[in-house]
Amino acid sequence: MVRAIVESPPASVWKVVSDCAHYKDRLPHVAASAELSRVGHTVTCQVTIAMPFPVSNLTAVTEAIHEEGPGGMSRTWKLVSGDYDFNNGSWTVVPYRGGAASLVTYRLHVKPKTAVPAFIRNAAQEKALPDLIARLRVEAARM
Repeated sequence: MVRAIVESPPASVWKVVSDCAHYKDRLPHVAASAELSRVGHTVTCQVTIAMPFPVSNLTAVTEAIHEEGPGGMSRTWKLVSGDYDFNNGSWTVVPYRGGAASLVTYRLHVKPKTAVPAFIRNAAQEKALPDLIARLRVEAARM
């Protein structure tokens, strides 16, 4: 889990985190992304994460529920199929400083079907999550 302040309004942050079709262009370490379907508040996505050698890239099809309201927005997903035993997580975006900024929480609980060396797991926690928030700040500022 990572929690951060993003100096952009919630609507701008939401445009980034709710649009899985463009994750490849807007988020780090994403090798491919596509929105497979959108029915009401349910969005099905396919996302491939670029993994460092010697691990193969990991692909997941997930089903997410999008909720939007004056108190904030959330995207909560669960695994449908892919290279994981489980892949569950969420983005939560709530107004901060009267809505001029956003408090963003990203939660992820995954277990790939393949073994991932400890140095890669540690890098994901120590480098990839801060990189994710840094890129989110840049992309949200563009919205």
